[in-house]
Amino acid sequence: MRHGKATKVSVHIREQEKEVQLMIRDNGIGISTGKNSGTGMGFRSLKEMTSDVGGRFNIKSVPYRGTSIKLIIPYHTVTRSQGMLT
Repeated sequence: MRHGKATKVSVHIREQEKEVQLMIRDNGIGISTGKNSGTGMGFRSLKEMTSDVGGRFNIKSVPYRGTSIKLIIPYHTVTRSQGMLT
């Protein structure tokens, strides 16, 4: 929230028949989604971990209108062991 200057953030988790969806949205200033975006460790780690379990990771951002991050994880990969995805 600090860097993106958001005043509101929403987090939604939805369980579908075959997957779990996590959607995070804010009303901040947005982030770059161009060629060199997502090169920081945070986004890179999220993309890699999501891909490792057969999921999908998507970022959408509109300058000065906010950012949406969506993770979709196949249901069979979600376990409760140590609160981690396996």
